[in-house]
Amino acid sequence: MLLDRCLHSSLTDDSDTLYKARVLVSILWIYIAIISAVDIWLSISEQISQTGRYFALSICISMQVGFLISLWLLRFKAWFLAAAHLMVGATAFGIAAGVAVSGGPMMAPATPMNILPIIMAFVLINKRAGLLWTQIILTLHIGFIIASTQGFAFPQLLSERSLPMQHLSHWLIIYSAMIGLMFVYDSLNSRLKAERDAERQKFRHLASHDPLTNLANRLQFDDNLEQSLHRSDRHKNMTALLFIDLDGFKPINDSLGHDAGDVVLKTISQRLQKNLRGMDTVARLGGDEFGVILEDITDITNLNDIACKLLEIIAQPIKELPEQPAVSGSIGISLYPAHTRQKTTLIKYADTAMYAAKRDKNRWCLFLPEMVDDTFLQE
Repeated sequence: MLLDRCLHSSLTDDSDTLYKARVLVSILWIYIAIISAVDIWLSISEQISQTGRYFALSICISMQVGFLISLWLLRFKAWFLAAAHLMVGATAFGIAAGVAVSGGPMMAPATPMNILPIIMAFVLINKRAGLLWTQIILTLHIGFIIASTQGFAFPQLLSERSLPMQHLSHWLIIYSAMIGLMFVYDSLNSRLKAERDAERQKFRHLASHDPLTNLANRLQFDDNLEQSLHRSDRHKNMTALLFIDLDGFKPINDSLGHDAGDVVLKTISQRLQKNLRGMDTVARLGGDEFGVILEDITDITNLNDIACKLLEIIAQPIKELPEQPAVSGSIGISLYPAHTRQKTTLIKYADTAMYAAKRDKNRWCLFLPEMVDDTFLQE
C-alpha cells in the first residue's frame, strides 16, 4: 500500500496501530497540500495586508514543518504517539496563531476550528490525549478571552471585506473535517467490532474443532448428533451414525514417527470431508478414531455404497509420505430410529459394530442385536 511507504516497518505489526498510522499519514499529506495551496494564495492575494501576509506565511510554514517532522517520526522512528501529538499540536498552534492575528477569540474566523485538534486527539490517539488537548486548548482560549476583556487589542490582519468569506470558508473546513473524522471514528469502531467478532469466532472454532485436522471435536460432534436426531424425528427419516477406526495406524507412529502419523490423520480427514455431503458431519473423536453423521437416509442400501467408498479412500496411498504404510479402516454403523431412539445407545451400537468390523479389518458392519448382550439391549 502506498501509505505504508511512509511508515516504519514495526508499525505494521499491530493492525490497530497500522490503521491509525495510515489515517494519520493521510491527514498529514492532506494538511500539507492544503497549506501549500494557502501559501500560494497568500502570495498572490490582495485581500490581506503585506504584514498580514508575512504573519500568515510564517504560521503556515511553521505548521508544515511540524507536519513534516511528524512524517519523519512515523517513517524513521516508528514513534506513532509522538507524531500524532505533534500533528495535533501543530494544528492547535496554527489555529491559535490565526485567532491571535485576526481579531482575537470573539472576531477571528478560525475560533470555531479549535474543536478540530481535540477531536483528532480523541479519535487518533486515545481518550486521555483528547482530554489533555481539551485542557490545553480551552486554557489558551480562556486566556485569549481574558486578555480581550482586559483591553488587549488583538491585531486584525484580514481586510474587512474578506471577513464574511473567511468565516464561510472556515466553517466549510470545520464541517468537512468533522464529517471526515466521524467517518474515521466509525471505521475504527466497525473495524474493532469486526476484529472482536472474528476473535470470538476463532475461539468458538477452536473450542469445537480438533486443532490437527480442523474437524469437529467430540463436543461439537455430540451437539451435531443431538440436532440431527431432532431433525430426523421432525422429517420422519433416518440418521446413520458411523464410527471409523484406522487399522495399522499405531505401527506408523512407532516406525515413522508422530509427524508421519499427523500426515496420515490430516490426509484421511480431508478425504472424508471431500467425499461426504456438506450437510454431513465428520469429526475426530480422539486418536485414530473418527465419527460421521449421515442425515436424511431414505434407503438403507445406500449405506453399502457410502461405507465401501469411505473404506476405499482411506486405503488409498498417501503421497506425502516417502514410505507407503498400509492403512485401512473399520467402520461400524448404527441407525436412528431403526436401532434405537436413545442417543447414548446409538453411540454404543455404532462403537460395538466398529469393533465387530475390526476383527477382520478393512470392512464395515451394520449393528445387529446379537452383537451385544441382552442386558445391553434394554433401553
